[in-house]
Amino acid sequence: MGNSKNNKMQRRMISRGMLVLLMFLLSATTVYAHRMMIDPVDDKAIWVGYEDGTTIANINVEVLDEQGEVLAAETADEEGYYSFENISDAHSITADDGMGHRVTWVVGEPAAVMEGWTRYLRIAGIVLIFILVALVFWQRTRRFNKAERTSKSLMDSKKERSS
Repeated sequence: MGNSKNNKMQRRMISRGMLVLLMFLLSATTVYAHRMMIDPVDDKAIWVGYEDGTTIANINVEVLDEQGEVLAAETADEEGYYSFENISDAHSITADDGMGHRVTWVVGEPAAVMEGWTRYLRIAGIVLIFILVALVFWQRTRRFNKAERTSKSLMDSKKERSS
């Protein structure tokens, strides 16, 4: 009898959790993520920020030559500007904010924006993790319920035999 009560309680908790999750998913509004970009200011200076114009203070910047060797590794100023006037062999510049945003710009080309496909790949990975967790819990609950039914039927058959 106690197991039956616990089982009902578990079902209620699961159904309430699913209801809350469903309400959350249906009420979610559109969120616009921002992409990081490197925008050339002139021949020897860049601005690093997000595409919505938000600046990134003290972002890590690496200046690379054509072989990918680091010529300089410094941080941009408080407003996101970085000057590489003293580096004549600069081929590309990579900026990394340390929070998952990373972008590379080849000197002389237009502004560089972080590729969008990486964002979708991350989102797909997170959704996959949620699905896997849900499947694990679903399978666990199924096994628990099956074991409970089996033990109950064994107890019922023992009662019938003893009668």
